[in-house]
Amino acid sequence: MYRIHPMVTQCEISIDAATESTYNKIRVNGKWDTLLENLKYINTLPYLELINLSFVAQNDNYKEMEKFIILMSSIFTNKRYRIIFYKIADWGVMSEKEFLEKKVWDPNHKNYADFQLEADKLKNYKNLVYNFH
Repeated sequence: MYRIHPMVTQCEISIDAATESTYNKIRVNGKWDTLLENLKYINTLPYLELINLSFVAQNDNYKEMEKFIILMSSIFTNKRYRIIFYKIADWGVMSEKEFLEKKVWDPNHKNYADFQLEADKLKNYKNLVYNFH
């Protein structure tokens, strides 16, 4: 039987949190400890050349963006990785009111100024991709 695993040289993992409490709020039914164990395992896979770690910024997690970078760099010590920050998007699964509350990157959001302060911290790190404009 042909094994596909060695042919997978890149992956993207969306985590969206840097703490267990935020992860449990955003990733309902997710298991933080299992996530961390799996990330550590992925760090050992010899055929993965690049790991993309994504974080969808929203009102519930934007204060953890820098902490997320630090956490991922402590886990992925053996791998080339890139962190990608996305803006939360409206995929039609939230009410309009809920989306307006979550899109902290919007200049009209009540926490926008605070979000900008957090986003400015990202400039101090390498291996990041983000566009909050």
